[in-house]
Amino acid sequence: MGKDTVSLRDYIDRIFRERDRALKTALDSLNRRLKAMNEFRQTLSDQTGTFVTKTEFNALKERMDKQEGRSSGFSAGWGYLIAAITVLIGVAGIVIVLVTRH
Repeated sequence: MGKDTVSLRDYIDRIFRERDRALKTALDSLNRRLKAMNEFRQTLSDQTGTFVTKTEFNALKERMDKQEGRSSGFSAGWGYLIAAITVLIGVAGIVIVLVTRH
């Protein structure tokens, strides 16, 4: 055999080693991809758990169409406004008393 020749056994061994290396690389890449896909699926699953259901949406829409709860919210708003004005008047009264004392 010449110096540019190899035995059949060496040639086949080299081919199998290269094939094994390529297969391992491909499997590692596939595993990384599958892991990323599973993480994405889990994220979607977690996200869908926070969505409003159709039943809840329809019930809320029906209430809004009937304008239920509007008067109580409006009344509560007036209550907060009156409380804020009262607090401002009280603070103003305290300031006036403190300023006129000196």
